Amino acid sequence: MDPWTPMGLIFSSLKKKKQRIYKPWTYSIIIKIFGRKLSHIYLKQRLAAMLKVSEKIILIDLGHNYYIVKFLKEENLHKTLQRGPWFTNSFFLSVKRWHINFVASEAKETKSALWIRLSELSTEFYDHLVLSKIGQKLVKLVKTDVSTSEAL
Repeated sequence: MDPWTPMGLIFSSLKKKKQRIYKPWTYSIIIKIFGRKLSHIYLKQRLAAMLKVSEKIILIDLGHNYYIVKFLKEENLHKTLQRGPWFTNSFFLSVKRWHINFVASEAKETKSALWIRLSELSTEFYDHLVLSKIGQKLVKLVKTDVSTSEAL
């Protein structure tokens, strides 16, 4: 489309408007609480204590047990996505990156990260290759937890 035609100018203007309204949410995450509804104030306090990010947490209730946590710094987004799993009061928090046009009432949780504990695993199996093979047999392995990684 020619950018100098009326339609091209309209399209260009719409694209810039969309970029402007999406930009503040770039480093945000969507969380869903599985279990029961928690008060907004309590959840915000728990998230601040758990996530330990370098900025004030902005929490927005989207309904249907979904929330947006808005970060202003990219480092806090990555820190939150890479650590976990996240639980509060024994309730699991599903965490994913924010995406455009998210509607809580229409959202479907099709994938979730799981933490699998291998009780009484012999220490000789605390080997990166062995643990990776075990993890890949169970599910798609994302990472090995910190305490296990330190033993390797």
